Amino acid sequence: MKIYDIRLLRTTTGKEHICFFYKTLPKKKINETIDIFKRNVGLIVNNQINDAKIKEYISEEKFVKIMKMIKVSDNKIGKYNMKLYRNDEIWMYKIENILDTDINFKDCDILLDRNFFINDKYIKYVIIKNNMGV
Repeated sequence: MKIYDIRLLRTTTGKEHICFFYKTLPKKKINETIDIFKRNVGLIVNNQINDAKIKEYISEEKFVKIMKMIKVSDNKIGKYNMKLYRNDEIWMYKIENILDTDINFKDCDILLDRNFFINDKYIKYVIIKNNMGV
């Protein structure tokens, strides 16, 4: 089992980057590991990061490769652009819109739901548990 986080990091020059974090949980001390993970991500978000150092963090493209995900769809639906990636463990939705994205994922086992406003677009990432086993 893994835990995930997605955060907006700002560099010392003011550039904004969406970065992905994940941690594989051990079989013991799960709550302690989750607390440490959250604290470490919080420290990263609050630190001053320069433009060279930001490349060390995981981008969306790197996250998709690391997690061995495949792209299921890349569609424009009305005002929304939506991408869907999946692997055996999770499904990840990326929804972009010039207006605030208010899409509800009812009846899903949501692991993470994050909203960002960057480059004059609203971006919503939703990671749900893959209960289908495919």
